[in-house]
Amino acid sequence: MSAVGNNSHTVFSIITVIFSYSAPLFFVISGFLMSSLINSEYPNFLVRRLLRIYPTYILAVILVIFVKVAIFGSITQTQLFSSLSLLPSGQIPYVLWVEWTLVFEVFFYLICAIFATRILNLKQYFPYFLLVWAGIIGVNSYYYLSANPMLTTWNTIFTSAFNLLFISGALMFFFEKHIRNAPDRVNYSLASLSILIIAISEYLSVGGSFFARSENKIVVLGICFAILIYSTLNFKANPMSKFTSKLFDFGDRSYGLYLIHVPVITIFIAYLINQGISASNIIGVGALVSALLVGSYLGKLDVYIQKQIKILTKKSPQTHDESTKHL
Repeated sequence: MSAVGNNSHTVFSIITVIFSYSAPLFFVISGFLMSSLINSEYPNFLVRRLLRIYPTYILAVILVIFVKVAIFGSITQTQLFSSLSLLPSGQIPYVLWVEWTLVFEVFFYLICAIFATRILNLKQYFPYFLLVWAGIIGVNSYYYLSANPMLTTWNTIFTSAFNLLFISGALMFFFEKHIRNAPDRVNYSLASLSILIIAISEYLSVGGSFFARSENKIVVLGICFAILIYSTLNFKANPMSKFTSKLFDFGDRSYGLYLIHVPVITIFIAYLINQGISASNIIGVGALVSALLVGSYLGKLDVYIQKQIKILTKKSPQTHDESTKHL
């Protein structure tokens, strides 16, 4: 994507910036949903969450390797098994280029599993743990000035500022649970203010400004995205209510799209550039359309895989909150 996205003469220089917000939003939403699952005593939490992540991820990796070999003749991929584990292994090459987010996601699942285990009965302490965890990260980031690499290790992942995004979403679940029914004018104001702050943070994230420091921007994005979730859930006259089922259907397929969009775009652009075709808006549009099409099919396959897993494990409880239906 950089071949087009970094070209100021194409519209995709803007789209590249927009794409950069997908991971923070993904983290905040995940934090909110995991709190919801812990609160609803979601059975076999860790097993079911890992089964949600790994099967389609491994399939996507196999498909991308196969396509790269078919098109380019070979592929240089070292430490494949380490990358497939999605454990914090530091500076290793990844096939899909989005795995760093899944490493943080899996680590967050491991943390949440402690509080989701019925035997330990610790779910009531989860929000307090989140506050303490946020404090530890804050001290580590602002007092010790620790870096926040995307490709993290076991030694750095717990104190990484990226966890603040999960924590923001997770804490917002408890806030929303106890403070609801805000007037729509308040929800619209909160949503508008959050979007404005996000836009300002992007505009000012250069030089020596407050938002130029990654930790500050992460905190701002975590709070703003969490507020957007709160305001969206509490709209009484929700303009999107008629499209809720369609949005859930898209959400079911979005994991496949998320996994495959970067490889498809980069392979598409690299192949055309190798044929002597220079980067342009047309190439960018073609790459995006290709990513959407392939991602849509992989998303459908992901939905099918999850249905088969539920059948095989016979773990399809019907008594949980509706919010867990699509998880």
